Amino acid sequence: MRINPALLLLILLLIVFTPSIHEWITETQSAWYRPYIVWLGLIIFVYLGQRSTSNNEH
Repeated sequence: MRINPALLLLILLLIVFTPSIHEWITETQSAWYRPYIVWLGLIIFVYLGQRSTSNNEH
């Protein structure tokens, strides 16, 4: 099984920037939709990654 390099990079970036991302999301003066922006970005990233791998497997 081959690990997608973009997914590996995302995991590495999340490990490095998790404290900053958590602080950005949970600020008291922040907009209510910030956590949803993070989730939407993650869903789009995974969708694009899966779409490209399924095209290569066929």
